[in-house]
Amino acid sequence: MVTWLASMRRHIASVLFAIMATSCVSNSREEPKASVPKLDGRPASTAPSKIEVVRASPCAGPAMAEDDVALAGCRVLQTALVDLDHDRHGDCVRWTRCGPDEPSALADGGTDYPRDAIIVVGAGGAKSWTLYTNEQAATAERFDELAVLRLGIADERLLARAVGYGTGNVRNWAIIDVAGGVPRRWTEPPLNDAFAGVIASDERLGKQFGRGLELEGGELEVSWLVYRTGDANCCPSGGLAKARLVPRPDGLEMARVWREPQP
Repeated sequence: MVTWLASMRRHIASVLFAIMATSCVSNSREEPKASVPKLDGRPASTAPSKIEVVRASPCAGPAMAEDDVALAGCRVLQTALVDLDHDRHGDCVRWTRCGPDEPSALADGGTDYPRDAIIVVGAGGAKSWTLYTNEQAATAERFDELAVLRLGIADERLLARAVGYGTGNVRNWAIIDVAGGVPRRWTEPPLNDAFAGVIASDERLGKQFGRGLELEGGELEVSWLVYRTGDANCCPSGGLAKARLVPRPDGLEMARVWREPQP
């Protein structure tokens, strides 16, 4: 009798252990992995969670020789080796400036303006592209900044900025790469519809704030000053309207808009 009871206890214990083990397996689950958006059709695994500014190596070689530029009375302000066409080979980007760095008075009473050009020479020197020139608009704006952004592994692009003259704080910018053999520019998407829910009927978007576009915490943001009816040009009273821009395969999309007090 004792032997039979002991045998039954061992059998029940083994059955209970098996049930518990089966229950643990059936109730366990793998935590879902966060999805990463695709950029320009590249595999999702190549896209980082944050956009970053990277330090590019300067260019060297005949395509970037400063002697040729100097003969034209100009100077090279910056060069950068960037894979703009995404072929795993660096392309030489060159920023040249002719004339002064700021509008300057001439002896005859006129004004001399900076004349800028951004030229890209493809790997091997077979192709070249003009990304920017203010030859026809030198009296309106000058080039202001050339930076390299990394949006994903093997996805480098240029952030190009120009600043307008006058009191309007005009900031023209574009994120540029080369696709299908031609330059592709991403700029600010239309604003009015996106901000309709945060701008009152007696308000309007006025000047850009700061440099217009900034990289905040690895994300792109644009900021505008909000004017209310009766505000003078100098003194907007509505604070800031801001938007988060997200890269998509066909350009930049506004992901979120909000208001903040002006600093």
